[in-house]
Amino acid sequence: MSSQLSFSDMERPVTDRLFYALLPDVESAGQIVELARRLRADHHPKGALISSERLHVTLVFLGDFAGLPKGIVSSALIAGERLMGTPFEVTFDRLQKFGHGKQAVVLRGEDGAAGVNEFRRRLVEATLYQGLKPLGPAGFTAHITLMYDNGPIKQEQVAPISWTAKEFVLVRSLIGQSRYEILGRWPLQSRT
Repeated sequence: MSSQLSFSDMERPVTDRLFYALLPDVESAGQIVELARRLRADHHPKGALISSERLHVTLVFLGDFAGLPKGIVSSALIAGERLMGTPFEVTFDRLQKFGHGKQAVVLRGEDGAAGVNEFRRRLVEATLYQGLKPLGPAGFTAHITLMYDNGPIKQEQVAPISWTAKEFVLVRSLIGQSRYEILGRWPLQSRT
């Protein structure tokens, strides 16, 4: 099978985005939503808040596609199944903006992201082993996007929000629909 796109493939609209992610637990998601609401009240950004069910830490971005790419999904599911890991703590304690123009307002951390960074490194290796090509910027900063806005918001420290990552997921984002589907879910298990 050819890996080249035909002219008709290039004309099809992009409908699906695939990525691996960590999801905050219910309590932490509630704290993140409350922080975003306080941010809105204090700074009056215009962007819509990300809903609690869409809050996540992107670990590895696999791409945007015209339709669900079954071969890539299959390889991504195998990579997820083969990766073993133990639970780790995630702590985010600062607000920051990323990007240009309409920027992402994000919650991130420094020391509290060490476990995320190490797990992501291993996940990138697993995806490469399955023939997948992780995409995105060369640098990785673990974060959760709260909203997109072009107003002024300065980097600031906030009360830490922490949870124990006990699983990772493969997410299908239906572009333009603000809807996610979990295609794969793998536990991080403590060693006994």
